[in-house]
Parts: sequence; structure tokens; C-alpha cells
Amino acid sequence: MANYKPSRPCSEDDVSIDAHISWMQQETKKRKPCHERVNLAMTATLADRRHLITKGTATVKEIGDVYPWLFDEEEVYFQLLFLYIILKVICEVMVCINESIPSEQNYIK
Repeated sequence: MANYKPSRPCSEDDVSIDAHISWMQQETKKRKPCHERVNLAMTATLADRRHLITKGTATVKEIGDVYPWLFDEEEVYFQLLFLYIILKVICEVMVCINESIPSEQNYIK
């Protein structure tokens, strides 16, 4: 897990990440949250979430307090779908790389 540490989007800094986190925490209290904007905020804070999780000092409760949407059923589905898409792209790139290697050296059969 520690090997995958994405960079923050260029448009984000500490102030904007804190704003996303505060907004998401407030949005969890609404009866009809804006899931589209939650998804955008979760995407914007991915690098910071990964850092918090992979440094290994935060408890599940602490992570949930900062990012309560990680424990929302719909958001869990979205995050798994997001990871699936990333995995699919990585696999496609690996196949393209493998196809560019002469056939006697192909590693993926």
C-alpha cells in the first residue's frame, strides 16, 4: 500500500484540502447530500487520504472522523469502482508494453 502515493492535483493545496474535508464532514449531516460534489471532493483529497492511511499511525476511527464518506455504502462502491478503473488502465498499459517486446521475450503469455 505504501508504494502507491498519488500526488495532489495541481489545483489543490493545504487550504483547499482542509476546505474539502470540512465540507464533506458537514455534508454527512444532511438528509440529501450532494453525492456528485462528494465524489469530486473525495477525488481531490485522494493523495491526502492515501498519505494518512499509509503512514500507519491513524486508527480506523481517526480516518473515519476525517473522511466519514469512506464508510458510506454508496461512496465505498464509488471508490471500489475508481480503483477498478485504475487497475484496468494499468493492465491495458502492461499489455501494450508487453506487445512491444519481441515475442520471444514477452513476459505475459
